[in-house]
Amino acid sequence: MTKYQAEVWWISANVYNHWIGVGDMSMTLSIQETADKLGVSSYTLRYYEKEEIIPTIERNASGHRVYKDEDLEWIQFVTCLKSTGMPISEIKRFVQLYQLGDASIADRKKLLIAHKNRLLARMSKMKEYLEKINWKIEHYEGMERQIVNQ
Repeated sequence: MTKYQAEVWWISANVYNHWIGVGDMSMTLSIQETADKLGVSSYTLRYYEKEEIIPTIERNASGHRVYKDEDLEWIQFVTCLKSTGMPISEIKRFVQLYQLGDASIADRKKLLIAHKNRLLARMSKMKEYLEKINWKIEHYEGMERQIVNQ
């Protein structure tokens, strides 16, 4: 990982860590501890590993998965992408590009910008829907006042 990648990764991971309340962890976690900590299921973690969405997770002497800080940061980023509507196929594409190193920075950025633009469009539509819902609530409140005042 280049210094630039490490810096970008550190910033994004720490912003997301702050957002979901994950602090600095220097220990390793089991799959269930990781699932509980990050609010995902152990099934999801296994699926992400099987689909190569998260890097190969180390295993301990007993063969159990062992999650480190870097793994949690990656899972948090994947969760962020998934929670904001990025399809698994695009997440997999992002991972593939990431694994290519610095040569793919422009492509990764392009993929994230496209996702961001779709997200902003959805947020705009949601705001429009919220305004309609609020209008309807106000309409019903007006109707209730009329009934009470009769």
